[in-house]
Amino acid sequence: MVLPQKLLTTGLIVILLVVILSLSRSLYQTFNLMQAQKKVDQEIILLQKEKDALINTLGKKNSNEYLERVARDKLLMLKPGEKTVILPLNQDQSQITALGDQQGVDLLGLSNFEKWQRLFLP
Repeated sequence: MVLPQKLLTTGLIVILLVVILSLSRSLYQTFNLMQAQKKVDQEIILLQKEKDALINTLGKKNSNEYLERVARDKLLMLKPGEKTVILPLNQDQSQITALGDQQGVDLLGLSNFEKWQRLFLP
């Protein structure tokens, strides 16, 4: 009688170990799947933000203002009635005068405050 009870106890222990191992494996897989789901959710949020930014950029680039700016800057196009002003690259600093300054006074020796004062208070 002692042998069957010992065999029964050993069998129950083996069955319990198999059940515990199976449950722990399932819990581990569930935990890993939850971590992967969180990572995918974060990636979805980042991709959605990137998509929104790209849609916003596309909307701006399809606007008339953007197309006009590109035409002016890169294609050097003008509106009817506009004139192009081309400034020389190496202009002599002694010839620079303030806007509206009729006398052509040399402004190189003046401070910025004095230049602004001459511009707004003739």
